[in-house]
Amino acid sequence: MLEESIKDFFENLDFAEMSYFYHITGAGNGEKINEEGLLMADPHLWSTTIEITPEMITDPHKFVSEEKGNNLRQTDEMVLIGCPKEDVEYLVAPNESLSWNAKEKADYLIPRDYIIGYIDMRNADEEFFITLNSNYFNYGGR
Repeated sequence: MLEESIKDFFENLDFAEMSYFYHITGAGNGEKINEEGLLMADPHLWSTTIEITPEMITDPHKFVSEEKGNNLRQTDEMVLIGCPKEDVEYLVAPNESLSWNAKEKADYLIPRDYIIGYIDMRNADEEFFITLNSNYFNYGGR
């Protein structure tokens, strides 16, 4: 498991060539999403993710802390997604086999190749770290 500070991570994003998104989830889901991809009920990217802009991450700690919110929903981990700008419309794919649970299959997913990693948001008093996904396709060009 490779970790990197979010400050270093966000400083090295390539917004000229890449699009970045995030998804908020409960504790323990980030590692599963790293391995399997992000399951989705809806084929629209905006239904479960928010696009990250350079203006949002000028202060990485503040950005992550504010997304933690007021605990009205499970906000323990932030999953980060990245893909080339020209591929955004193809980012959500039909899901053939992965299930939400033993009875229900998810209709769509963002493949694990586009999952950069996840941030544990529970420790807001300290520096945040991203747990990088070894399956992510673009570490060289981040």
